[in-house]
Amino acid sequence: MFRVPGENGVESLFEVQNYAVAGNGDLSNSQYSQTQGIVGPGGYGWGFNAPSDNLAQAFDAAGDIVRKKATILYNGDIMPGGETILGVGINGMDGVVRPRYNGKAYIPISQQVAGVNSGAEQNVRKLRYAEILLIDAEAKLNKGDVNGAATSLNLVRARAQLLPIAAPTMQNIWNERRLELAMENDRFFDLVRTGQAAAVLGPLGFKVNKNEHFPIPQTFIDVTNGIIKQNPGY
Repeated sequence: MFRVPGENGVESLFEVQNYAVAGNGDLSNSQYSQTQGIVGPGGYGWGFNAPSDNLAQAFDAAGDIVRKKATILYNGDIMPGGETILGVGINGMDGVVRPRYNGKAYIPISQQVAGVNSGAEQNVRKLRYAEILLIDAEAKLNKGDVNGAATSLNLVRARAQLLPIAAPTMQNIWNERRLELAMENDRFFDLVRTGQAAAVLGPLGFKVNKNEHFPIPQTFIDVTNGIIKQNPGY
């Protein structure tokens, strides 16, 4: 569902539409895939937004083989089209022993459009039906409907070939969101809204009462003649 042929599929509810016109960079300027693509010899991207060791370990702890394979690409992986993932070698990526890349942003070499940014044609998935099910599960559990929450949660788990959870806790649902939506730009906001940001992100520099919000650009403050104030801590 994350490849170009799967764009705007039955599960997708909202995607940012990107296009690539061969040889025309002005009409093909999305860098969503390029910035996260494989970096190094044999690569064609910048290697940003690399999946963390912690995320890989979370997949392993859950026994989640299916989604880990879809989310994380390692050097040496052979893709369904026959392409071998190549990039920087062991310890060649800052802070990561075994380099890895975002599988959801991956575009096979065979699908690259000549003369434009790598993966410029890949849509950005913003909202999927799986997330609606997890939102529903969380809402139902908040209302005390444990059975209803389990039904929605386990539809997502069944596709990942994981056993059902009969009486899920809120943490079960939050953990499921992390694995199902990994690398889709949801994690930070989930940690903030559920009150977990300080515990999870504190060791990485997160400061309470500051980093829940982004800084307001100074140019925006200036254009309002100071009516708009900077967020606390910046």
